[in-house]
Amino acid sequence: MVHWLRTTSSKSDRAEEVSDEHQNFIAWAISAHHFDVQRGATGALMVGSSEEAAEKIHRHSKSFGGISRVTFQMDNAQMNHAQLMRSIELIGTRMSPLLND
Repeated sequence: MVHWLRTTSSKSDRAEEVSDEHQNFIAWAISAHHFDVQRGATGALMVGSSEEAAEKIHRHSKSFGGISRVTFQMDNAQMNHAQLMRSIELIGTRMSPLLND
């Protein structure tokens, strides 16, 4: 089962089952407003360039008094294997050096 994020114009957040001819998905539908808030400077989602994600991690670390670990959940049903591997590569080659300075 794959968990994925789908934006909707709905005013409330909800989980809904979405059938596909090959597999079932649980879709956590959130409003576009809530998505924008979560991808913003203080939100939980890391959407953007390596530099933007690293800035957000530094900001959260300062806010929490230091963090020692960041876990990425990258199981987007829309990404193929090559795209997923490229994202992991960018985390290691571009973002990690910004965090380990």
